[in-house]
Amino acid sequence: GIIFGIYYGVSVSKKNKTEKQAIGYYVKIIDAMGGIDNINDVMVVSSRLSLVLKDNSLIKEEKLQVIKDDGVGVVKSSKKITLVIGEMAQKYCEAILKLKEN
Repeated sequence: GIIFGIYYGVSVSKKNKTEKQAIGYYVKIIDAMGGIDNINDVMVVSSRLSLVLKDNSLIKEEKLQVIKDDGVGVVKSSKKITLVIGEMAQKYCEAILKLKEN
């Protein structure tokens, strides 16, 4: 009982810390895309976050590389960039849309 309680407590605190770090991760994404003003639209399909940009030349390749190094798949096309993020894709989409509204 005690060992389970200790393990469970550590597991929950690690998860909360990881989730808080993950929620702030969308700031890295916005920065790599050239800023919030360069994002025309954002949508999510399953684990993928797609961003339609105004100007692809504003993408900061070095910051995009950091995102790739974090294990995020990146697919670029002429009109949009898609990030294969995982379970946080929906939260990132909501956060970016909220910022765009302001």
